[in-house]
Amino acid sequence: MQYNITFRQLPFSPNESNIIYIENDYDAEVNQYIRDNYAAIKNSFGLYGYHFIYLPLLVKEMEQQGVFSYYAPYLSQAEEASLNLSSNWLLNFMEESQKADIEPSLIYSVGHTKTYRCIPIREYDYTQSNDFSALLEAILENMQDIQCHHADFGYMEPEQEAKILTNKEAEEIRLRVLKATEEEKKRRREKEIKRRMEKRESKDISFLNRLKKGIDNLSGDLFSTKANLRKSVPREVDFNYARVPQTADDTFPEESRALLLEVQDRINKLRQMGVNLAILEELLRQEKKLSRMIITKKFDIILPDYNNMKVEMTPLCKALYLLFLRHPEGIMFSYLPDFHDELLRIYTQIKDGYQTESMRKSVDRLTDPFDNSINEKCARIREAFLKQFESSLAQHYVIDGMRGEPKSIAIPRDMVTWE
Repeated sequence: MQYNITFRQLPFSPNESNIIYIENDYDAEVNQYIRDNYAAIKNSFGLYGYHFIYLPLLVKEMEQQGVFSYYAPYLSQAEEASLNLSSNWLLNFMEESQKADIEPSLIYSVGHTKTYRCIPIREYDYTQSNDFSALLEAILENMQDIQCHHADFGYMEPEQEAKILTNKEAEEIRLRVLKATEEEKKRRREKEIKRRMEKRESKDISFLNRLKKGIDNLSGDLFSTKANLRKSVPREVDFNYARVPQTADDTFPEESRALLLEVQDRINKLRQMGVNLAILEELLRQEKKLSRMIITKKFDIILPDYNNMKVEMTPLCKALYLLFLRHPEGIMFSYLPDFHDELLRIYTQIKDGYQTESMRKSVDRLTDPFDNSINEKCARIREAFLKQFESSLAQHYVIDGMRGEPKSIAIPRDMVTWE
């Protein structure tokens, strides 16, 4: 028998595609069944557009996918391996009066903020298959019931819905659905899957539109006035032209736009299941830590407190990064020509003392305030760190700064060692 349960202050938004295993007391038999048949269960539910969530193994999947090392690179391998979450975690957000009655069950959202349907596993002969097919069938039939009574009675609040699902009309609807032919059931399931996919696609489009609007607003004031431009370019620039040329400093925020979208794509994949973000917050409660930085004799960039992480960059990007690392006071983009020779020396050292005309031209472009090369390289440096760990940590290691002000690397220099 299925029934409604209510959560309070759930740490994630209900998702109709998630079906979650919960229990109050640990049931060894059911847990072993899930572990033995985990792949088959996920595949079976996935065919109908559902995502089966078994919290203990979901944590392990997140570890294997590098989620914890990306959001908490300061954790040791042993600390990562020790992270775990039991199947009774969600009971912390359940009404006290309902906790004691929770047997090993599957729960799924019925489209309301706090209401979930609960289906006790032991009321079904689940061991007759290896994929919870009996429970899946019950869930699908119940979803059809809900759609039918919504169509017959219109939308109702969760409390009203719970009453209707137990009255005579709802029972008649349930019997009518159960008597439907297999073809009719198949048609309804296909319709439900299509509805879910369209709803998910609609949400994705809506999110992308909001993201685009936010980026456009953020970068809408990229073009500086002549007065501001005078502060950031050499005095020799003639401001009497009808069109004022832009400096690299003016377009500095624009170069982050494409990178923002790349990084956002990685975050979105995680956010597609709100449960994952809630798990991250639950397991990663300790204060975030910065790593020391070591620049080796071969100019490798090592973060020893992030499991000896090596940050990879092209030689030219690395030369630029080391230049800014050597100048904690920061460097104005308009003053880059003054650092031409120093940058070329670093670049040459990284290239084992080998210098070519092509290298000199690259440095010429990189130190030209009117060339976009500096922004491109800063974006690639930012990308090198964001590929390794999340932005709230990466911001301490990248070249950054406000337009018209010196750009610098925030990491305290007493945390940097040059071998």
